[in-house]
Amino acid sequence: MLNASWEDRDHTLWIELEGELDQDDCLKIQDEFHGRIEKGDGDVVIVMSGVTFLASMGIGMLVKANLTLREQGRNLKLSGVPDKVRKILDATGLLGEFSLV
Repeated sequence: MLNASWEDRDHTLWIELEGELDQDDCLKIQDEFHGRIEKGDGDVVIVMSGVTFLASMGIGMLVKANLTLREQGRNLKLSGVPDKVRKILDATGLLGEFSLV
């Protein structure tokens, strides 16, 4: 089960994700996830240290968020990316598309 928490800190939206970013769980949070990103005006940091699985739906959410933010002149940063998630992003050729902090 995926848990998400949202916090605005110093003009930056921090999103902490815990659990599996699979199809079912992504469908549950995607509207709020993208809504908060689109309505903000600062950068976004996604804390992924608690993510245990990343499926294609989760990758799609991250890619869409990254594109939305770039179009608005904002940045998406991934924090605490676990090795297994990093390997998935690397294997898909997407690792370099994200700023890692």
